[in-house]
Amino acid sequence: MKIINFFQKKIKSFTVLHSISGERENFLKEIYFQNILRLRIFSFFVIILSIPLLFFDINRISTNVSGNIGPGIVFYSRIAVLLLSISVFFFLSIKKINSNTEIRHYHKMFVRITYVLLILFMTFMAVGDELISGSIIVFFGTIFTLSIVSLLFNIFSFFLYFANLALLYITINLVDLEPGVVINQRINLIAFIFLSWVISRYLFYSKIREYISLKEREKLIRELKDAVKDVKLLSGLLPICSNCKMIRDDKGYWNQLESYIKDHSDAAFSHSICPDCHEKLYSKSDK
Repeated sequence: MKIINFFQKKIKSFTVLHSISGERENFLKEIYFQNILRLRIFSFFVIILSIPLLFFDINRISTNVSGNIGPGIVFYSRIAVLLLSISVFFFLSIKKINSNTEIRHYHKMFVRITYVLLILFMTFMAVGDELISGSIIVFFGTIFTLSIVSLLFNIFSFFLYFANLALLYITINLVDLEPGVVINQRINLIAFIFLSWVISRYLFYSKIREYISLKEREKLIRELKDAVKDVKLLSGLLPICSNCKMIRDDKGYWNQLESYIKDHSDAAFSHSICPDCHEKLYSKSDK
């Protein structure tokens, strides 16, 4: 049991949500909402870029006389990416998400599944590019873009990036390339995916720091507002009797000076007597 508790604490620490435990649900809601919004925008740009590239792929297939299967893999992978992006974009554009439960549900359904499928399709596309030109630069660009666009939690992002690393690392061996090229591709693949993952973690932690800073400012503003409410100030013209010194309030009633000030401020009175009044009141009795 002690070993299980130890690993549970480590996993909890790895998720970094313990640092905002008091605001965990609000933070998750904001992350879910931003991921859904960013996924919709990202899907739109993927659609815009994929359509003209499809015509380029068709032309490359039609002119392919060497029997290379790379252009076909790229073409069908791009169609899969395009259909996925169209489905996600139109659904998230039409569907109005209102409750926290819906946000959490659609985040799991669309954000996570979409990124997994997108990475999978891009892996096949990278294999096709490698068969055509021996380069997977398009795949690198996609991974780098995802690391900037998505706000994924540590465990899921670790699985997404490094499972993809393992998959593409294995598929490189299936491509008939020179040994030196394969080694360079492996090195570039490991370095770039690791760098992209580090960037994604930096942005995620920055989001947490930004959220904590925002909540601290909101707390300070609330405390200042509460302090202002507790402060009572007298201002403006006060109608006061020139003879008895009573003050007329807003309702037209005349009040003793002490009562009025006490009701409209936090001041309190401690009665005493000044030397002049003492002389007037008690001079005869003292004699």
